[in-house]
Amino acid sequence: MLDIQEKGKRAIVADKIVKSLSEHALNARQDKIVHYLLINERITNDEAQKLCASERRTATRDLASLVEKGLIQMKGERKGAHYILVPNKKYGTL
Repeated sequence: MLDIQEKGKRAIVADKIVKSLSEHALNARQDKIVHYLLINERITNDEAQKLCASERRTATRDLASLVEKGLIQMKGERKGAHYILVPNKKYGTL
């Protein structure tokens, strides 16, 4: 029960943080990815594809764009690669 409450609280905070990222001009898919990361802490390319109902190339471009903007970073290589949020004092959790 506490786990569900914690995820709910994280979802509310995630919504506020995603709205505060308007200066980065994120598209709807990138918003979803950042929101997902704020709640779940990591995402793979396959998870991004499923989350956004997109093709592999599109998910790769969205993730690469978020890396370029300094919002996320890639950990690992190839099949073992996943993405995490970059800590940022300006956005709190991000």
